[in-house]
Amino acid sequence: MTRAELLSLDFRGKNIVIIGSPATGKTTLARLIADKLGMYEQWKIVHTDDYMQPHRKDDYKLALYDMIDQLQSIHVPVIVEGVQGYRLLRKGVEGHEGWHFYPDVVIELTASEEQIRRVYERERIGKNVGSLGAFNKMHQTILEKYRAMDNPHPPIWYTIENKF
Repeated sequence: MTRAELLSLDFRGKNIVIIGSPATGKTTLARLIADKLGMYEQWKIVHTDDYMQPHRKDDYKLALYDMIDQLQSIHVPVIVEGVQGYRLLRKGVEGHEGWHFYPDVVIELTASEEQIRRVYERERIGKNVGSLGAFNKMHQTILEKYRAMDNPHPPIWYTIENKF
């Protein structure tokens, strides 16, 4: 499926998680979906990077729990975008203090290594693109565990190769 085809779908009232490697266009896609439907007032976009605080030990785990606490207080459909989305999918099925999160839709973005390098060179100067291999492998491991879980509410899954 192409990004244009995806944007032709009606996501009103749906909870969406957008995952993918860094620099694949997750934030842009979240904005495009919200813009297309004019849903900024009825939808909440949650950027998982906003919960990251590099000075904290066990940052990914603490960031996830901070985000989960925030999600529990949101009573409108959400678009969750970012690399923490992988962990949210898994933890949503496992449950956290009696709370579960089952998105209606998961959008997995991919992009070529060349495209990701271009983004890093243009927009993320000083960031190490070389560490993405291990980072992405970790997320694929989390995704495999999620897919193997007994999920009572599996989402509709779209995989989009983002060609930008």
